[in-house]
Amino acid sequence: MQEDFGDRVKVEYYELSDPEMRAKYADVVKAVEEHGLAYPLTAINGVFRFAGGVSYYAILRAVQEALGIPAGES
Repeated sequence: MQEDFGDRVKVEYYELSDPEMRAKYADVVKAVEEHGLAYPLTAINGVFRFAGGVSYYAILRAVQEALGIPAGES
């Protein structure tokens, strides 16, 4: 993503099987359990968009949409 969008995006990974991370993001873990969602979760601008495996291209389209970039452009 950073190669495509530079500093317009920031990619972060949180390992929610780690006890410290589970405690830090307890509200997210609770919501996953309550709604029967699958990991990994993908959020864009703090909004969860995908649960479970998702392709790079689906995330790419969602990021382009969030940045107001027409599909196919970077």
